[in-house]
Amino acid sequence: MTLGHRSGLALIRARPLTGRTHQVRIHAARLGCPVLGDRIHGAAPIDAPWPHLMLHARQLTLLHPGTGERLTLDAPRPGCFEAVWQGERDPAELARLAVDDRRAALFFAGTMKSAQLPPVG
Repeated sequence: MTLGHRSGLALIRARPLTGRTHQVRIHAARLGCPVLGDRIHGAAPIDAPWPHLMLHARQLTLLHPGTGERLTLDAPRPGCFEAVWQGERDPAELARLAVDDRRAALFFAGTMKSAQLPPVG
């Protein structure tokens, strides 16, 4: 589902039906609208300003490995996604925002660890 168009970009919501690796990336590329920053399926130029693959899981639903309880995890759109959507193309600024996004992801991972989920495997 296309949520919007701006500056030659499209913001798309995808709902994968399976957990197959690269499913969204492959389908998007085959439809002629590869994911920004996809250097494998999208043939992104090496000097593109995107700091990383611009693909984000807004929501994941899974079964808790210890209790079997169904969990739904939500994550806001990363700051660098918002910046690109608003027209930011400066590689240095996008890289700075990507670092901030990774810090947020590390904080989220730390939150999950503190929930004392049992190890998987």
